[in-house]
Amino acid sequence: MISIDRHIEYLISRHDCVIVPGWGALIAQHEPARFDNETGAFMPPSRTISFNQSVNHNDGMLVASIMRREKTSYEVATADIKRYVAYMRQQF
Repeated sequence: MISIDRHIEYLISRHDCVIVPGWGALIAQHEPARFDNETGAFMPPSRTISFNQSVNHNDGMLVASIMRREKTSYEVATADIKRYVAYMRQQF
């Protein structure tokens, strides 16, 4: 099985939302730089990642990433994602 995780990691580093069809969406939220009054330190900008299982439709971004990188068809990329989701469901 191809590494869907790497595709997700690549996409979330460049986009604010990555949908894994049939599983859910990883959503990145930007946190601005701030001053922490308790520690007296400046905190750099950051991103936090959350998960929303309700957003699980296929927007095509993950499929397109797999197709492009693996040089495969839409059908094969979609089947790879379905296998990945089935594997993840077994794990959790």
